[in-house]
Amino acid sequence: MVIADWNNGLKFFELVWDGNQKHLTELPLEPKIWSSSTLYNPSMRTERANWFEDFKSDNKLDASALLNFHKTAGKGNLDYGVIMNRYLVRTTSITQIEKKGNCANMHYENLLKGQQVSKTLKFPVTVNG
Repeated sequence: MVIADWNNGLKFFELVWDGNQKHLTELPLEPKIWSSSTLYNPSMRTERANWFEDFKSDNKLDASALLNFHKTAGKGNLDYGVIMNRYLVRTTSITQIEKKGNCANMHYENLLKGQQVSKTLKFPVTVNG
């Protein structure tokens, strides 16, 4: 799980349960891609990370570009593309949240039904702009 904490400036944390204990790590404020250890072997995770590094060097990272990355990186690679389909296990949706001021814009796409929903969540006060 990735946690965004806006209470005292922006901080990101990664919470991992390894089956025995939890691990909470503060993350640097930089773009990162995660790939499941149970779904992707080390070489697959490396290639996915390389796709993201190439994408970062060629694109301005905004909500639209990142959504495009999620839809196209590794396209046609059903085994470990960002949208993968191994028939028993597959990518079923994309959820994106972008915070601006006192609002969080949430975009959800159901890839199986071709449905999209966008909602704006408003905070009662601005949370660390």
